[in-house]
Amino acid sequence: MIQTLAPADRAPLYLELAREIQELIEQGTLRAGHRLPSVRRMSLQRDVSISTVIQAYTVLENRGLLEARPQSGFYVRPQLPLQALEPRIARPMARPSYVGANDLTAEMLSLAVDGDYVPFGAACPHHTLFPTRKLARLIGSVARNDPAMLGRYAMNWAFDPLTR
Repeated sequence: MIQTLAPADRAPLYLELAREIQELIEQGTLRAGHRLPSVRRMSLQRDVSISTVIQAYTVLENRGLLEARPQSGFYVRPQLPLQALEPRIARPMARPSYVGANDLTAEMLSLAVDGDYVPFGAACPHHTLFPTRKLARLIGSVARNDPAMLGRYAMNWAFDPLTR
């Protein structure tokens, strides 16, 4: 008579290893950002094959508990809150109000002439802060000495013999 062995009630070894590591993460022993032992070191510590450790790490990675970083190893992933608060529904206004481009343009034009309004969106210093007389003298001098320079788009400040 042939005797068959009863199937073992134990889960595969890689799932047991994955469960043990998951428990360590859930207990807080392994925290977010913590580096797990390398595949070789874990196989030596637990006396299992390297492929068993790789399978266990892959299972935990698929569950979102670990992340693999190339050339660095496996790290515990930060856990998101289990349940995010559901956004509340905004109540509509009692009456809709019309906002047109003409209204906005009129408001901007009225603010442009208001002396008390400071337009921070167009940050330009006051014209009195610039040395306008000195700039006018310099531009006039350049116009008299080299009028063609005023029509150029870019000025070449490099030493001419080196630019050729």
